[in-house]
Amino acid sequence: VGMKDGAYFIRNIKGLQWVEAQTDTYFSGKTVKLMNDIDCAGVEILPIRFWNPENRTIFDGQDYTLSNVSIQTNQDCAALFNGTLDVKNLKVDNATVSGRGYTAIIGGNIYGNIINCHITNSSVIGSYWQVGGFAGQYNSGSIENCTISNTTITGPSAVGALAGIWNESGNRLFKNCEVKDVDIVQNFSFGESYDILYGVLSGLANVNNTTF
Repeated sequence: VGMKDGAYFIRNIKGLQWVEAQTDTYFSGKTVKLMNDIDCAGVEILPIRFWNPENRTIFDGQDYTLSNVSIQTNQDCAALFNGTLDVKNLKVDNATVSGRGYTAIIGGNIYGNIINCHITNSSVIGSYWQVGGFAGQYNSGSIENCTISNTTITGPSAVGALAGIWNESGNRLFKNCEVKDVDIVQNFSFGESYDILYGVLSGLANVNNTTF
């Protein structure tokens, strides 16, 4: 892991693990950048937490790819990231993520923007609700210029290709996103109206201040 001018530079899987091991507020107001493609095969990835609403962290993939990502847990918030952060310019290929609720590839429970991120050849499985490609529970910000393809997203309820749920009342925006060859699958029934909470964009939305 390198550092210069408030930015951290990640070059390998050990760097990602080092970022995950820090406290939630360690990267407050800082930027974390990928410096090359990283193959995560054979390494179990734990969700990286950034929680500081006043000084949001930026994770910049710089158009590099995280491949063969595996996140397997029976807990909530299974994803690459959780918290208050912006994720941009990141590609993820061949990711397998499974968890309870608030499960996704990019953000499990997230406040912030997801910009120019691309998911291919992946699978997300949640055993509870709020399961999505980019976000499980998306609380504020925008998902812009993102694509997801050849991916299966599975859960009991509130399941969507982009997000499981757009939550709370912050301003939220879908813009210039593409969904292609994505299967939305129900693996369990809660019954009643829960069985209709599936969507190409989002399984469920709090429509206050939400723009499609």
